[in-house]
Amino acid sequence: MIFYFSGVGGMSCYYMKKYPNIFRAMLLPSAWKYGTHRHGYAIDNGAFKSWIEKTPWNEKPFYSILDRSLKWNPSDFVVLPDIVGGGLSSIRLSCDHLARVKSYGYPIYLPIQDNVPLKCLDWKTIPNTHSKLYEEIDGVFLGGTTFEFKKSIGKQLYNIAKDRGLKFHIGKIGTKEKLEWAISVNADSVDSSSISRARTWDILDILIK
Repeated sequence: MIFYFSGVGGMSCYYMKKYPNIFRAMLLPSAWKYGTHRHGYAIDNGAFKSWIEKTPWNEKPFYSILDRSLKWNPSDFVVLPDIVGGGLSSIRLSCDHLARVKSYGYPIYLPIQDNVPLKCLDWKTIPNTHSKLYEEIDGVFLGGTTFEFKKSIGKQLYNIAKDRGLKFHIGKIGTKEKLEWAISVNADSVDSSSISRARTWDILDILIK
């Protein structure tokens, strides 16, 4: 499993340097430090941060960091724009941005939010293509508003993703309980800013052993 630090500081940089195949950076459009991409990274869309701060999501910082990334080593993946807890509206927004994000050439992950039917992966993409949604992406990103939501569909989503050849990432996994659960449902990767903020570094031992 790969662990992505959403908040990158001195200690998280230590982990990324010492264990580059396990720890990497999750870059947020409006909150990232220059240089963190050198340790390996993925790019989030910043929607969750906007939701927490109760501010409208702005696509400009998202595409700005994508433009910058073209001068760096390639991103592990990019999270399509979404709406936290947005159900079908979130899927529509992701599909609206699909072609543009895909043009950067990175693996693309589709966020799965509250009230999103998992059968959406087999829908025709929007707009103007005959391919199914899962054929246009490389992974799924289990988001949502609560940990309870993640637990309610985590195993099922893993099975669906595996059957379609997709990677499985889970967001906001920052406690021992959550990390052990993510391992139990075979997540390929997770992310969190909580461990950096709370300095609960011992939680990460389970990934190193």
